[in-house]
Parts: sequence; structure tokens; C-alpha cells
Amino acid sequence: MHPGATVSATGEWRARPDVRERFGTAVKFRREELGLTQEDLAVKAGIHRTYLSDVARGTRNLSLINIERLAAALAITMSELFAAVEQG
Repeated sequence: MHPGATVSATGEWRARPDVRERFGTAVKFRREELGLTQEDLAVKAGIHRTYLSDVARGTRNLSLINIERLAAALAITMSELFAAVEQG
């Protein structure tokens, strides 16, 4: 078994998704739980909607300030957000 690897639907080993992808997935999941659009969340977090879109796709490497803003806008602590990333 490969550390941090997953098995695809075809049974092939693949690397665990990048932390940016896992972070984006965690943000998207929580946003959807709250019934927020990307635009709603971006406004609440004080960031641009296209920046948030990049976060959701895992193409942004966020600063701690933006991570804190997103966690607050998602009504969770930073540690809860990172726990979701770790589980992803």
C-alpha cells in the first residue's frame, strides 16, 4: 500500500489529492451544507468570487488570513475546517 494513496474506481492506485484540492473540497462541502452560493460565501468572507472559485478547484494556495476569513464565513473554526481537510 502506498502512504497517502487511494484506489480509483478502476482499482488503480493514485496519489492522494493535493492539500489545496482537499481544502477546496472541504470549503465547497461546507458551503453547500449552509446553502450558500459561491458569491454569498465570497461576500461573507470578503474575498472575490473568482478567487473563491479557484479555492474550490484547488488551484489557490491560500494565506492564513484568507483561511481564517473563510472559516468564519462558514461558521466553523479553523481547526474544524482543517479537520475536514484531513479527512478528505
